[in-house]
Amino acid sequence: MLAAVVVAGFVFSVFYALGQPRLYQTQAVVQIEQPRLQETLSGNATAGSNLQRLQIIEQRLMARDNLMSIITKLNLADGADDGTMNELVSALRGSVRIERITDPTMRWRSDVSPSALSFVVQDADPERAALIANEFLNNMLEQSRSSRAERVNETLEFFESEEQRVGAAIADMDAQIAEFKRNNADALPESLLAQRTQLANLEDAELAIDREMIEGATGLRGDAAARAALRNEKLQEQKNLIQTRRALIEANIERAPQVEKSFASLNRQLQQLTDQFTIITRNRSEAEMGQMMENSSQTESFLVLETALIPEHPIAPNRRKIVLAGTMLSAIIGLGLVLLLELRNPVIRTASQMERQLGLRPVVSIPNIEKTRFFNLGKRTKIGIMVCGVLVLLALALS
Repeated sequence: MLAAVVVAGFVFSVFYALGQPRLYQTQAVVQIEQPRLQETLSGNATAGSNLQRLQIIEQRLMARDNLMSIITKLNLADGADDGTMNELVSALRGSVRIERITDPTMRWRSDVSPSALSFVVQDADPERAALIANEFLNNMLEQSRSSRAERVNETLEFFESEEQRVGAAIADMDAQIAEFKRNNADALPESLLAQRTQLANLEDAELAIDREMIEGATGLRGDAAARAALRNEKLQEQKNLIQTRRALIEANIERAPQVEKSFASLNRQLQQLTDQFTIITRNRSEAEMGQMMENSSQTESFLVLETALIPEHPIAPNRRKIVLAGTMLSAIIGLGLVLLLELRNPVIRTASQMERQLGLRPVVSIPNIEKTRFFNLGKRTKIGIMVCGVLVLLALALS
């Protein structure tokens, strides 16, 4: 009975192990080459932005739309509906693992850039596993190229648009300052000294006219007095003009501080725009240099170290362990059954056992009769034959 249980368990274990789907693993490795020139330009990478860009690429690779395009390109769907497509996307995402390879001596640093990326794929079909790994590798290279080109072009376009915007603002500000100077020419700081000099001259002229009018009207009679009165009228007209001019100059001098404040504000705005324009122009030149570096492959790039090969041996399941565990479990179950039957229905097998348990001596003892050549063999020989048979079956099952 024990042998039957062991054999049955062995056969069941073999069929169970053979029925388990095999899982194959392969990987593709890409090296991250550091830039040949030090990247300090706008839009180019530092260590932190390198990690961020890698994270963005990994997220794009694992995005649903990208996984669906890979499934369609490799014909992994085979006409699946939307529900099955969702399962395929989840299965593909679970079967691919992106590992960053870094210098072991630099792992304590949080900002260290990885030196390589590894795409590890596990699948039941070895050829499909290699196809998926290589497709992710090619997709990553394409994502990297398009990402760098897109980033550099966007940076350049941004600075060009800002240069045009700030340049137009500077031209508009220049026009405003020119208009302001025309409207307030007499009250500007640079003309204030001339205005005060002119005001002093007008005051002197007004005093001279007053003296002349007083002197001309003293002790005159008849025609002389009439001529003096006519001349005084003309002098009064001149005095009125002088007073009008004095009032205008005094008004200009009075509003000069406000004009100066407004003019200084306009100049500050112009200076700010000029400084912005200088920075934008420098950054645009750096962005153009970054574009030239990108076109000449002087920036960070990726180099394929290993393409995924078709795996020859599965990584799971371990059929030998399954069969061995099943056989051992069958032996334990068989021994348990034998022990249970022995306890439930004890059998007297020898004369000595009968005499020991019952206290009776048997009259006749019939010996065991071996009917075949196999049973005539020794006990060790039979066990060896059974073990060899089990090993042969095990080798045939797992080959």
